[in-house]
Amino acid sequence: MHRRNFIQYCSAIAGIPFAPGHKIPKRYFDANQNPVSVIGFGAGELYRLPENHAVQLVKTAYAHGVNLYDAAAAYGEGLSEQFLGAALRDIPRDDLFIISKTLGRTKQHAQQDLRSSLHRLQTDYLNVWMIHDLRNKYEWDAITSPGGALQTISQAKATGTARYSGLSANRNPELVLKAINHYPFDVLMIPITPDDGDFVTKVLPQALKRGMRVIGIRVLGFPKKKERDTASINQSIISALSYPITSAVTGCEDQRQLLENLGAVQ
Repeated sequence: MHRRNFIQYCSAIAGIPFAPGHKIPKRYFDANQNPVSVIGFGAGELYRLPENHAVQLVKTAYAHGVNLYDAAAAYGEGLSEQFLGAALRDIPRDDLFIISKTLGRTKQHAQQDLRSSLHRLQTDYLNVWMIHDLRNKYEWDAITSPGGALQTISQAKATGTARYSGLSANRNPELVLKAINHYPFDVLMIPITPDDGDFVTKVLPQALKRGMRVIGIRVLGFPKKKERDTASINQSIISALSYPITSAVTGCEDQRQLLENLGAVQ
């Protein structure tokens, strides 16, 4: 079966609406609304590049049909968001699905991150704003306490500054289960790889049960910069997209890596 047809088939099995007629496959984020590319652009490495190279990399991704861009205030102390904003500023905002995240655990820190992210990304709203990289119960206690960052997440959604609320985590699946049971996040960003079995077997089903959209990260496994052949990369990305997730975010450091990632779904 052709890759595109396989992704469409997996979308149907997963109950995630498939949006036809795009350069690369897109799945609807909501029922028949907000088509997002099944490959998302991870901006974590942009700050390591010269600005002109970073901007061109993002523009190339968009030209190939990518419209989901994942950033965070912490990437390069904001430099990745700055480069991403510069690359996307001339593209109609409705064509883009922009995610950013805060490492702030207090309301004040999160508010500061939100203001800075909007400024650097040159937008007045985020499609998704997330608690970034939840690691331990002490962080969760701080986030959920009076004056914690979760208040800012809720306020951002209520005012429309963020269309959806989210949580990202790379470790501690048991804590993530506790978190999604505690708060009705709209979006969950978790590893979707055989290396993180509990996220796939335990967290993913519970998130879907609660109506959350799931975005896959670390789909290429560890270490992320390990040299892998194209066939192996294709297999990892296609495997991740066979799960009931909306998109798989992949990072890249140059045009070759970007096109190699996109080749998995073309």
